[in-house]
Amino acid sequence: MFISNLNKNDSRFYYCNKYIGKYLERKGFPILSRQDDLLIFSKTKELQKAITSMPFYIKMFEKVGEK
Repeated sequence: MFISNLNKNDSRFYYCNKYIGKYLERKGFPILSRQDDLLIFSKTKELQKAITSMPFYIKMFEKVGEK
């Protein structure tokens, strides 16, 4: 079950593509919502640590997946 009425301008959420989203999901972070290939997570300190410690090959998808 996903939350469907999230405001995209809200800074409490982290938006990412499906490659980074799958990595974060495997790390144990719950997905709040999904919009096409865009996954939305709640911004927390633990999430920020996971993002900064991501392997290079996954960080590479962050720039490639942006529209």
